[in-house]
Amino acid sequence: MALQPPSAEHSHRSAVMNSEEFSGALLFAQKYFRLYNLSMLPPGHVAAGSLIAYGVLKLTNCTLPPHQVNELIGWGAFFAFAPDLDMFVSFARSKSFVRKKSENHRGYYSHLPILWLLATIVFFVVVEAAHLGRFYEYLALLLWLCSWGHFALDSLDYGIRWLWPLNGKFYAIRNIESDLPITEKTAFGYWFSMVKLYTEKFWLTFYSEVLLLLLFLYIFGMRYLGR
Repeated sequence: MALQPPSAEHSHRSAVMNSEEFSGALLFAQKYFRLYNLSMLPPGHVAAGSLIAYGVLKLTNCTLPPHQVNELIGWGAFFAFAPDLDMFVSFARSKSFVRKKSENHRGYYSHLPILWLLATIVFFVVVEAAHLGRFYEYLALLLWLCSWGHFALDSLDYGIRWLWPLNGKFYAIRNIESDLPITEKTAFGYWFSMVKLYTEKFWLTFYSEVLLLLLFLYIFGMRYLGR
């Protein structure tokens, strides 16, 4: 279904964002990301979470107030990035911003899809039991969809343990459990080499994220900021 900007006669009832609402959504997401002192965010995951949230709200004809739509978009972006917060655990264990080969953050519990699904179910049960309303029902849905959107991207290359606890295998389209051959010891050299090799060896993930970013810019940029 084509995504069209809302007509003027329905703009007061529609929850689809205009340019001011989109700016508000970005500020909301930025506010929560700063809680973790992040100076840079994985753009592919953030774009994916924003697009998933937008798609859910659009396809369900969401009629929540615009400020709540802003918050849901921001939360969608955050949920899509949240599994990678475990990178800081990996850095702490390595005592460096150069990741050791033995420290694979995708092997942590925070990268298990089943745990995010269980968290969603518990959250949804609480929402329904406490009659918290439609906003929190959407929030629970986005917690599941956006976190699993993260895992879907991670399953293009290297993989995710989708069937845990039945087995601990990583499942991916290609390069299953294949690491990048980086020998640099300095933080700058390590990350420079990682980005370079990432575009070459993990090209499926890289170009998928580029496409997501372009789609993000098209929908939220040309459709709304450019109106």
